[in-house]
Amino acid sequence: MLVRSFNLCRLGMRSIGSAGRFFASQNGPGFASDAKLAMARKLVLITGWSGAGKTTTGNFLEFYHGLHHLDGDNIMHRKDDRSIKLRDGLVKSFYDFWFKDLPAPPELWKPYIDELVGQYMEAAEHSVRNLSFPAIVLSFSVYRREVRDYFRQRIPEIFFLKLDCDPDVVIQSALGRLETYLENKKQTVEDWWREEKKEEKYGKFSMETYKQMQMTEFLAGMQPLDAGEGVSCDVTPRGQKALDAVAEALGLPKKDIDLEQLKREERARLAQIAAAH
Repeated sequence: MLVRSFNLCRLGMRSIGSAGRFFASQNGPGFASDAKLAMARKLVLITGWSGAGKTTTGNFLEFYHGLHHLDGDNIMHRKDDRSIKLRDGLVKSFYDFWFKDLPAPPELWKPYIDELVGQYMEAAEHSVRNLSFPAIVLSFSVYRREVRDYFRQRIPEIFFLKLDCDPDVVIQSALGRLETYLENKKQTVEDWWREEKKEEKYGKFSMETYKQMQMTEFLAGMQPLDAGEGVSCDVTPRGQKALDAVAEALGLPKKDIDLEQLKREERARLAQIAAAH
């Protein structure tokens, strides 16, 4: 599991490195085979609000169950012209349409989805060649049914896992992640609030105005899964209970989780993103 010969950075996948060695030592040499029982050769797409825990869930499934985690936001952090164009189309889809519960023109968002599908196909091909990863998990917010339909058109074996969570918990999580990201850039949330011109619309930064902004801009427009698309999982309790619920929803055995290790991995990822900007 620890040897990957293809370009992980280009695929948006993180090398396991020392974290992988840590988890392998905790779980033993056979821990990567668990997922074969329930999800052989599937793509599990984790969706949900920003702050619901998609990245943490993806890390958990990779480190503890041997799935290959592909972070769907990887394109957002690249600086080449093509990636910037893909990012701009997706961002416009979210802000001008999906957060307002409106369908977005396909030409805005389909190129981004096509890029993610290409990354999945390459990772799946590598998995088949090396018999090393039985399934791939993609963490990415999919708000609209038509986007899920397009994913399914491109990848028939896709399975959606929607993380449901109390909005207050999601908002607090999103704020914590933003604070960590900004700390690495030597900024405060108040600095970010002014730079993003949030004060003009919502007033001076406070927990109340931040919650108002989140409810208006990020927590609107999410369409529920329809029958047969996948499963929804309540992760409001957070921590071990939330990850136990994820494992149960996917038919995987429960594991004792080192939550601090997962948090350190997430902080390291945010630091890398901040350093790249």
